[in-house]
Amino acid sequence: MPVRHAEIVYMDGRNIDCDAESDNPFRASVRISTGDIKNLLRIAFWEGPIAWLMNPQTWPRISRLIARVSVRRYQDRTKNNLRFIESVFPSHSRIADPIDIEVGYFARRFEERYGYLRSHRPGGWHPVIRIHGQEHIENAAQLGKGVIFWGSRLAFNHLITKIAFFRLGLNVYHYSRPIHGLSHTQFGTLFINPIWTKIERRYLRARVISENNIPSAMRILQDVVQSGGAVSITTGNWGKRNAEAPFFNSRLKLSTGAIAKAREWNAALLPTYVTADADGSFDVTIGKPLVSDQEDLGEYCAEIVKAYAVELEPFVRQNPTQWRGFELLQATESPETTLNHRNR
Repeated sequence: MPVRHAEIVYMDGRNIDCDAESDNPFRASVRISTGDIKNLLRIAFWEGPIAWLMNPQTWPRISRLIARVSVRRYQDRTKNNLRFIESVFPSHSRIADPIDIEVGYFARRFEERYGYLRSHRPGGWHPVIRIHGQEHIENAAQLGKGVIFWGSRLAFNHLITKIAFFRLGLNVYHYSRPIHGLSHTQFGTLFINPIWTKIERRYLRARVISENNIPSAMRILQDVVQSGGAVSITTGNWGKRNAEAPFFNSRLKLSTGAIAKAREWNAALLPTYVTADADGSFDVTIGKPLVSDQEDLGEYCAEIVKAYAVELEPFVRQNPTQWRGFELLQATESPETTLNHRNR
């Protein structure tokens, strides 16, 4: 049921838990972790107060300071990550200093948290968002097509795109996993992750959740799309079928489920990109439809991933400290190198 708060009528979308409705409900393997306790302490004693009491325009400076402390404190993690970043973005690419990318990665994560926590404050959080590419949604509607928004792994994607969809008047069904948020434990999914998902649901018609009963979730999304509606799926590489494409000095590996479903359901597959400005405002860009003439499904998906990598590269090149998809990359020169961007 829609709810009114601070003169805004939120959708307060419902959770559709497909696993709970099946014979194979999802249950995290770990009950509770030290990470859960750390998250609660951070939220209670410094992240929450910063989010509620500080001007959002100060968040980038505060976050960068805290991130620098973290990067210096965990030197082994930092050395490992810098080797990976240097292999992906070599000096000749002129992206940014690797240490700036590493600091920026963690700083943006802190900023993202503040946005969610600020949203719980009376009066909420109402960031300035410039939206580009609405014509692609309108063109799909004129063709009688539903839309699949394919969210890029840039900082602030999870919340800012949902706010943008809401401001465009869209009733979006978002496909998610039960572990979405800060924790992968039983305790965390019940008591910590809702700090995130409750805010996201303000801007959604529904959050479709599945880890085990994926066919049921896909049927719901199919009904939405084929009735001319909109769904959103975040790019990842945890699916059964994947495709790769060159990306800087690495390979970008993506699950192709969203691509295959867009083709099967005759939907427009629209990539989305979020970038933050220095003044605390945001740009949400809705890209042109990703299409291919290939008949073979595998070749079709591979071509789409290549086209997407080409479209994504300028956003990462211009905003390297906002790239959050390092786990989707495999370095070309040192494929054995991995990244450790866990929270500490």
